[in-house]
Amino acid sequence: MPIVANYGAALKKWAAQPTVQRLAWAVAVIVFIGGVALSIRANPKIVQDIDYALLGLILFVLCPVMTAANMLITREIGRVAGANLDYAQSLRLAVMATAINHLPAPGGAILRTAAYHDAGATLKDAAIANAVGGFAWMGVTFLQAGIFGATVSFTLGAIFFGIGAALTIASIWMARKRPGRLKDLPALFGVCALSAFTYAICIVAAVRALGESAAFAQAVFISTSGVIGAAASIAPSGLGIREAAAAGLGVLINVDPAAAFSATALVHIAMIIIMGLCAVFFAASERAPAS
Repeated sequence: MPIVANYGAALKKWAAQPTVQRLAWAVAVIVFIGGVALSIRANPKIVQDIDYALLGLILFVLCPVMTAANMLITREIGRVAGANLDYAQSLRLAVMATAINHLPAPGGAILRTAAYHDAGATLKDAAIANAVGGFAWMGVTFLQAGIFGATVSFTLGAIFFGIGAALTIASIWMARKRPGRLKDLPALFGVCALSAFTYAICIVAAVRALGESAAFAQAVFISTSGVIGAAASIAPSGLGIREAAAAGLGVLINVDPAAAFSATALVHIAMIIIMGLCAVFFAASERAPAS
């Protein structure tokens, strides 16, 4: 055990070096650029005949709001773990975890667990908090679909509401393993709701930007494809799986499957761009050690 502890301390010291930090952010930028290129290559028509006003709304308003929500979710999960991260640390962690999730491995959760551990949480508490946060986000997304989507399909809405309720209960049950941390759940659920609501608005705007139409009650169903894609960690950030799920959901709720597929890809590309810009900023902000 002392050998493991010494190795871990040496690894943390090495990773904290400014040069290593800059390299990590440079790799994150390359990953985000690659993600944009792959997404556009897979959906070449997505950049043709698009409403650029709505694209601007998605890129410069809605995606930054979702990025802020992701930062807050990261921070609230840390609080559940017993780790206090400030807003800048939370944003850095959210951006880097997103970059790692574009690789064919569930690296984002591992990175967050390590970061929360470095911030004072035990590895067990950090892992539990990650699970609490994941189930909370998925639960809120499905609950939103069940509630607002019931006007489109009561049966589908009831199914999604049931899934959301089960996931939410699972999140609360796991949080009970962290004594005194149930009080942090309302804030976590709140920022998860902000993220889910904004993503659904993004889907509405993206579908309309592509010349089709979709109501919010339909978009909330399509938005659950993000959960499905995130759960498919074996694919880089659920690439292709999210869009295929959106197309399948589109069939069930009378939205053109091609529009649902392309709209989901468009939102994903916009989010990669915003996250990539954040990564560029963090890479540039790293300073070499003073001589």
